[in-house]
Amino acid sequence: MAIFKNRTVHIHIKHGFLKTDNVHIHKEETDTMQIQCPEARHLITQGAQLIDVRSEMEFAGGSVPGARNIPVQALGNFISSLNPERPIIVYCASGGRSALAANMLLSAGFNHVRDMGSIHNFFRC
Repeated sequence: MAIFKNRTVHIHIKHGFLKTDNVHIHKEETDTMQIQCPEARHLITQGAQLIDVRSEMEFAGGSVPGARNIPVQALGNFISSLNPERPIIVYCASGGRSALAANMLLSAGFNHVRDMGSIHNFFRC
């Protein structure tokens, strides 16, 4: 369990992977961060930082062009390398890890964070 700015997030990591079925984030905490594909594509063309929070192995299997891979388990080690002045878009395989990452970034003081959820959302528009 981790606590981020009055948000309790229950996580279970087994064999180096985050089990998204054990990520419990209240829906109302992520509603304002959700982003759909057209808006994501627009923000990317405007210079948004695109972060793939899946594992290195998943990232090697294919990613959104221009994405940077920072696995959610390592995000805390790389927060200082992100520009707080530019929007950040996070995504993963199904949406669980990206929701966790978005909450971590917001709790770290980043104000322009958007969660695209699944990588598949990007390729559907």
